[in-house]
Amino acid sequence: QINYFKPSSIWNGLKGAIKTVENNSRWLIGNGRNIDFWRDCWRADYSLMEAISVDPEIWRCIFLLN
Repeated sequence: QINYFKPSSIWNGLKGAIKTVENNSRWLIGNGRNIDFWRDCWRADYSLMEAISVDPEIWRCIFLLN
């Protein structure tokens, strides 16, 4: 258990740097032929397919149609 904390002079600078990086970054997607909208992880550690609760059989049908 921590009963005290010491403010960090570095932390505020790091938080500002993170925002600068986020605001000045972009995705590099190459030629666009290998992008999988549903199965690639865009902004999280999981894909849109994993984030949306849909019956796996429906996903299988969608991928067969594409």
